[in-house]
Amino acid sequence: REFWVVAVSMGNPHGTVFTEAPVADDDLRKFGRALEVNAIFPEKANIHFVSLLEQGRIRLRTWERGSGVTKACGSGACAVGVSCALLQRLP
Repeated sequence: REFWVVAVSMGNPHGTVFTEAPVADDDLRKFGRALEVNAIFPEKANIHFVSLLEQGRIRLRTWERGSGVTKACGSGACAVGVSCALLQRLP
């Protein structure tokens, strides 16, 4: 599977993938792990799967480099905000 990844730095590397629907647990593990170590991220990266929901809400799922699935990532939330702004995909 191919993904279009927005790469940004918040002092640490992040990759944001926009999806039409929230990413399933199995896909988060499979693709998060693969993208974390992709060659475009020589130091590995936190990977975020984002779906834009109604009423200005965002659904964010994060694969944290070196840790796996995580429920919270402050720098990831910032990275997703920057990615949304760069692509003008604000909810």
